[in-house]
Amino acid sequence: MGNSCVTGSSSTSNHGQSLKSNGEKASDNSCVTGSCLSNQGQSQESNGSETTFKWRIDGFSSLLDKGWTSSSVFNIRGFDWYMVLNLRDRKSGDKNEYVSLELVLFLAPEILHTVVEASFKFLIYDQSYGKHLEQHQVSQNFQAPSRVSGTSFMIPLATLKEQSSGFLVEDSCVFGIQFIKVVPVKGSSKHRQNLKANVARAIGNSCVTGSSQSSQGHCQESNGSETTFKWRIDGFSSLLDKGEGWTNSSVFNIRGFNWYLMLNPRDRKSGDKNEYVSLKLVLTQTVSERSHLIAKATFKFLIYDQSYGKHHEEHQVSHNFQAASRVSGISCMIPLAKLKEQSSGFLVKDSCVFGIQFIKVVAVKGNDVSETLFVQKISNICSDPQVYTWNIDDFFVLKNPSTSPEFELCGHKWLITIYPSGSDKNPNYLSLYLNMKDSLHKDSAILADVSITIKDQETGKHKKLSARLQLKNCAPTWGWGKFISLEDFKDSSQGYLVKTKCCIEAQIAVIGSSKTE
Repeated sequence: MGNSCVTGSSSTSNHGQSLKSNGEKASDNSCVTGSCLSNQGQSQESNGSETTFKWRIDGFSSLLDKGWTSSSVFNIRGFDWYMVLNLRDRKSGDKNEYVSLELVLFLAPEILHTVVEASFKFLIYDQSYGKHLEQHQVSQNFQAPSRVSGTSFMIPLATLKEQSSGFLVEDSCVFGIQFIKVVPVKGSSKHRQNLKANVARAIGNSCVTGSSQSSQGHCQESNGSETTFKWRIDGFSSLLDKGEGWTNSSVFNIRGFNWYLMLNPRDRKSGDKNEYVSLKLVLTQTVSERSHLIAKATFKFLIYDQSYGKHHEEHQVSHNFQAASRVSGISCMIPLAKLKEQSSGFLVKDSCVFGIQFIKVVAVKGNDVSETLFVQKISNICSDPQVYTWNIDDFFVLKNPSTSPEFELCGHKWLITIYPSGSDKNPNYLSLYLNMKDSLHKDSAILADVSITIKDQETGKHKKLSARLQLKNCAPTWGWGKFISLEDFKDSSQGYLVKTKCCIEAQIAVIGSSKTE
């Protein structure tokens, strides 16, 4: 999560902050220079001045053990891209470590049928002399199945770290990519058909009916005739054989936004042996010029009765779709057994039809937000874990919920919250949460490695769950609703609850901080 800036002429704004890979754990500053031309979806050649994206990484030594790291998303020549870096790549049979770089086309739905022919150079900057000694030119056709191109083993890590090279100065290095040529061309109909099959991952036919109105990025209401997307799945039994899991429809455009449906035909409720059909609607990650929009939508999920040409199942939903909340759905919409009943008309000749009917879509402007994340070895950060132990003498007298005494770790005050009888959403599980009690600056957050452990007092086989997360004033709590089943917790052979006593341990290490602008 880094800070990105765009300089020069560009028809679209950078939206990389909300899209950046969770794998990135180092502070970086990204900058685009040169002119950016907007892609209109037609065959054209954007071949003006060379355009460069620079990716500066501070706290380089802290990044060495993180594996693959992604830059923010940036827009050049009308397309969204990001870089991926591995500082410790290896060749087979070679003990040396190498720096590898990749360029990824961030797949926008509007260009699903477009092939992007690009030529570019990967760069490592010599900061001592203001030049780049390392250049590797690549040509690649980017398209939906092939969106990544790179230079493996670009330079030995030992060479990059040499003081005389100028690549690493004060624990900071600068990588870059220089675009020489970008030509977007329409893909073939064969390519479009293959892409549809890859996205849907099931034999099916999708169609959009009704009127579709384009959003121009202003506050507007597209509230004409109801617009429906139908998703027909043939070979439904073959999909059931795949087991529990989500299957995606192709991407479709309705009311100026791009969406897709997700289906799980074997979903389950906690404590229920029956299987259910669940449906979700997803707003695809929009292209950069729409990253500031919120789509306020009202819609119905449908399952069609094919015998009588109607839909017996309707579930209406309202949701505000934005970068941080792009999914809405109906869990356990209908029992799978009911869908399979011959009298229902839902499953006919091993085929069923799902759908979504849009009633209202309102596009409104949101606020742009950027974030800079620092992961550095500095003295005022508690990078070594600190531990608090909460000994509970009588578990059965705890209220639901109950909290531990307040404690201080890594310079912050905390509480542990326990639901000894389970929460409303998870009644058969013991739930545990960690709460930060002190207040941070309104635009700041801490990056922490946290874990909660229930001690096995008999054999030492503890139950431990861990996470790396950011905590801030508006989101000070993290935990697990299904930490452990109450049945396992109360099983005397497990050692978690001995007579009435149990022991819960919280471990915290603050490894960084972030600032939102």
